[in-house]
Amino acid sequence: MKRADVIEGRPAAPPARGPRGRLWVHAVAFLLLVASAYGQFRGNLHSSLRLVWTSIGLSGLAIVVAVANLVLPGPRKPGGTTTDPE
Repeated sequence: MKRADVIEGRPAAPPARGPRGRLWVHAVAFLLLVASAYGQFRGNLHSSLRLVWTSIGLSGLAIVVAVANLVLPGPRKPGGTTTDPE
């Protein structure tokens, strides 16, 4: 009797994992961090607490965007799923 998870006496390799997220969303998160760093710099240079808090908010938004991009499913590969011919 042949088990589906064992091939020739060795455990089968885990299925290939597809891409996680989209590159352009990571780029948006990076740009939000750059804007946050600029706001932090300008806020500290001019002693503006409003700019500092805005940069903190942008940093938080960048984190949310990056994590959501990793948690949500990535783009589908053309061809759909593959099945084992047996």
